[in-house]
Amino acid sequence: MNKINVGIDIAKNEHYASFINSSGEILVKPFKFTNDLTGFKILEDKLKLYSTNDIIIGFESTAHYANSLMFYFFNKGYNLTIINPLKTHALRNINIRGAKTDRIDANLIATFLRSNDYKLVGQKFIDLIELKTLVRSRQNIVTSRTKAKIQLISVLDQVFPEYASFFKDSLHGKASYSLLKEYQNPKEISKLHLTKLTNLLLDNSHKRFDKNKAHALKELAKFSIGLENKALELNIKHYIEQIEMFGKQKTELEKRISILLGNLDCPLTSIKGIGTVTAATIIAEIGDINRFKNSSKLVAFAGLDPKVKQSGNFNASSVRMSKRGSRQLRYALIFACENLARNTTTFADYYTKKRDEGKSHYQALGHCAGKFIRILFRVLKDNTEFNLI
Repeated sequence: MNKINVGIDIAKNEHYASFINSSGEILVKPFKFTNDLTGFKILEDKLKLYSTNDIIIGFESTAHYANSLMFYFFNKGYNLTIINPLKTHALRNINIRGAKTDRIDANLIATFLRSNDYKLVGQKFIDLIELKTLVRSRQNIVTSRTKAKIQLISVLDQVFPEYASFFKDSLHGKASYSLLKEYQNPKEISKLHLTKLTNLLLDNSHKRFDKNKAHALKELAKFSIGLENKALELNIKHYIEQIEMFGKQKTELEKRISILLGNLDCPLTSIKGIGTVTAATIIAEIGDINRFKNSSKLVAFAGLDPKVKQSGNFNASSVRMSKRGSRQLRYALIFACENLARNTTTFADYYTKKRDEGKSHYQALGHCAGKFIRILFRVLKDNTEFNLI
């Protein structure tokens, strides 16, 4: 079969593509096309000159810039592969001049494809990309919601300083928010009819806040030292609206995460103590396990490898984790291991062992995470089940 190797050099707004056959003959010289539907159609028209089954489209891993192109042509039934830039870099160095332009790189990628040293993009890879987007979006929303909650408390401390201590752990509950969306000023709350305030609290708190609680809140509001400031009162209402909106978005994302994780047949979901979001984060951040040669590479990618401290004859006796690589993966692994230390004998014993060696709680969890990710590497590589007992 005379394979058609299509190398694409990816950029933000414009790409370059080159067609080379199995014999090394340039079929289509490097040409430019835009990163939009018009540009994709230009490339597609040239691809239609050949059989779809004979075509392999390759491009380097370049953050998110290639995602639109990849999804478009994957759904069209084309064979695609993502190439590690280190591999094409090595090929580029063979050239004495070491020249680098978009046109040259497109030819270089197409030439590399002749080596057959690649793995085709499959549906699982596509799902992992979407899953990674979802878990990161969820984390951004959680961060934004937390920030809004902090800002809400800051404003409440000025408008109604006594409010937070009254509601305590229920400050961000339905009853509290229902009240604040209607009445932000303590004077307004103090003048509310006791029956109306009682019913509002009862209806939104599973009857936890009764008439006595409502009366106590009215008295607290009556003698509040809070500021009368319309701007701050408006802020209270807006922060609550933001928090509730973030909550709805978080729920929507988690539903989609659960569906995708089910499609991927993730082995992590069988482990007690690891929830859906944590499992999804770990699997999505790792991506294709075959891009890691060994478990040590995966440990380093998570930033769990030791940060070496050595100078001359000095070697540090205690080192911390490097914290390089994926922060999301590292946090998810440590959170997972905190639960594993409670639910499995293997990690409970290992955690205790590290603590007995003088490690702090966080350091011990870091060691547990390193142990866990090595086990996970073997499970994903060999497609086997976990055995953490």
